[in-house]
Parts: sequence; C-alpha cells; structure tokens
Amino acid sequence: MTEDAPRFAFDGQRLRAETIAAVARRTVAFGPLIRAGKLDEGDANRELNAWLTLRDEWCRAASAMPDAPMIAPASPAQCLAALQVALTRADRQLNKLIAALPAEAYRAARNGALLSQLADQFGDVVAPMLAAHDTRDAIEALLWWQQRGGPLALPQPQRAAA
Repeated sequence: MTEDAPRFAFDGQRLRAETIAAVARRTVAFGPLIRAGKLDEGDANRELNAWLTLRDEWCRAASAMPDAPMIAPASPAQCLAALQVALTRADRQLNKLIAALPAEAYRAARNGALLSQLADQFGDVVAPMLAAHDTRDAIEALLWWQQRGGPLALPQPQRAAA
C-alpha cells in the first residue's frame, strides 16, 4: 500500500491540519464568491459540508478519539468530489505561484529541483510556492486515502485496556 502513496499519506496530523485549514479557507472565501455570483450557494454548501465531514473524520482518526455523532455528514462520493475539486484548485494555485517566481527560481522549479533545494537556494522568494506545494500534496494524500475508504482505513493505535 505504501509504494504508490503520496507525500504526507502517513502523516495523520498533517492531514488533519489540512482539513481544518480547508474548512477555514472555504468559510472565509465562499460568502464573497456567492455574493459576487461566482459560486452557486448550493454548490458551496455541498462542498463545505464535504470538508466538514472530512475534517471530523480526520480529527477522529488522527487522535484515535471514539466516534462522535455528526450532523448530516457528506457521503463518501461527495467527499471524493470535493477533494478532486480541491486538488485541481491547488494545482492551479501552485502553477500560478511558480509562474510568478523570478526567472532563476522559475527555471529551477520547472526543471525538477527538490523542494529543499529551492528553499535553500531561494529562501523567502519561494516560501509561498513551497507552502502551496505542501497544501497541494496534503490534498493529494487526502484524496488517496478517500479513494481507499477514507481515514477509517488507517491502522488504528491500540487503546490501553481499562
């Protein structure tokens, strides 16, 4: 199972943090987009509900908390669709940030330099792009898990007997 795993696939805390951040981003962004007519309110509600479901599932999985009841959780298919949309958006954002880099950093990024090399060589110039890359890779890992049954497929730590 690990040979095709994306970066962050086994970093449950990072994936939990990404779901929390994704809910926060959507909570802030969707209202203005709806008011501007750029996003349908029903679509926004379905996407936000899917991310709330993902957040709740990953928070439980990452902390090994017992299941808590959720109000109207999104279906696995809705969560999968929300992750696919998010990955497309993250790819688009990453490509915009790469395109905006100074020429030398742009060439290095497009020629496959390691992320650590880019950070070492260009520092703050590439920091937003590296952050976007991390976000994109976390979303890819969330999608990978969702395609395999979601965080419930993660091996669960053993709880001490009482």
